[in-house]
Amino acid sequence: MQQARTDAKTASWSALSTDHQAKVQAVVDGFNKGTLDIPTATTQIDAILTPAESTAVLAQSQKLRDAMKAAFAANGGGQGQGGPGQGGRGGPGGAARPQDAGRFLLSLAADHDKWRAAMQAMRGAGGTP
Repeated sequence: MQQARTDAKTASWSALSTDHQAKVQAVVDGFNKGTLDIPTATTQIDAILTPAESTAVLAQSQKLRDAMKAAFAANGGGQGQGGPGQGGRGGPGGAARPQDAGRFLLSLAADHDKWRAAMQAMRGAGGTP
């Protein structure tokens, strides 16, 4: 699964112009330093991306979700558990959050421990992860 995530990150970053890569990285750095929360960083990244870049990133997000779903099914998992970033709410009876290019890029590029802590804080505060 890590290889699918690495491939998605590589392809997503490659879809961005050099200028946009630098700008997105600056937002990610702000998140990693604790000066930006997930919603703010996501909004800032979305504002940087062109429609074509967003489409390319969302395609990689879907590709990763599909790979995770296939791996989960191959390991005997059930359905309706959602994909990355869905918090297990996808599928029948769930309220899956729409895919978002900025959030996906942030989730790929952010420090893993800081991302996890921010997600836990949002869940604890009653926010949508």
